[in-house]
Amino acid sequence: MISVLLSGVGLAGCSTTPTTDAAPTSTVARGEPGAPSSTAVPIGTTDATVDRRRTSSATALIDASGNASTGAVDSLVATSFTDHDPSTDGSRSAFLTAWANGPRRTPVRTLIDGDLVGVHSTSGGPSADVHFDLFRVDAELVVEHWSAHQSSAAPNPAGRTLVDGPTDITDRDRTTENRKLVQRLMTEVFGVGAFDQFPTFTKDGAYLQHNPALGDGVAAIQGLMASLSPPGGAAFRYHATHKVVADGNFVLAQSEGRIGSSVVAYYDLFRVADGAIAEHWDVVAPVPPGSVNPNPPF
Repeated sequence: MISVLLSGVGLAGCSTTPTTDAAPTSTVARGEPGAPSSTAVPIGTTDATVDRRRTSSATALIDASGNASTGAVDSLVATSFTDHDPSTDGSRSAFLTAWANGPRRTPVRTLIDGDLVGVHSTSGGPSADVHFDLFRVDAELVVEHWSAHQSSAAPNPAGRTLVDGPTDITDRDRTTENRKLVQRLMTEVFGVGAFDQFPTFTKDGAYLQHNPALGDGVAAIQGLMASLSPPGGAAFRYHATHKVVADGNFVLAQSEGRIGSSVVAYYDLFRVADGAIAEHWDVVAPVPPGSVNPNPPF
């Protein structure tokens, strides 16, 4: 959803040619036909040791951010590393420099799904930026990275911030079920703009919201979506959801779309409870044109 409506928000990890107004595409999760392949242990692995090692590698990289030393970062990043940050040229060396000299991140939530680790974090103290970083980890080394960030904001009408709320991962036995629920939400509601169907994904319309522009409940998001739809609106669209990372009760969706003429990256984090969408955090970031990074943002 829209985090800071139609205003300039920061981006790390997104660059692409302008998105066309093609029909929305369906979501693709790791491990499904058409999803990227990996030599790592596949999605849904029950190998807790492998999951801990992947999580440890990603959190160690987060901890090494902003320490002004590329040495601490170097040992965690594979020689074949690919970065999707448009502010760099996509090379490993550029990432090492940018990560070591950039903002220090403090993790809030960490999800592990197959070879992908998603981290929801803040940086910069009281006026913190909010980040979503996705890392692909193979053999305990980070081999690929996507991310987006935006400036922090005052609490929303419900008194919630961009990062507060539950952080504990629960219901790991329902990970597959929860992933499928969010995939359906992104395809059947966001992908086609059918926000009248949103209440069917919640429990009696209950929906805790952390977007700074919105209050709680499905009526708030339905009203916003109506105001952003033509005529006279900002032509809000989701064109495709590229990654769905699920870990128990938390599911993170990475999507691309438009607000008006601007191409944007959407990172939507949902908390699922008892088979229903219960809570939402997000970052929305514009995709700058003309990046020197040849790697696509998604």
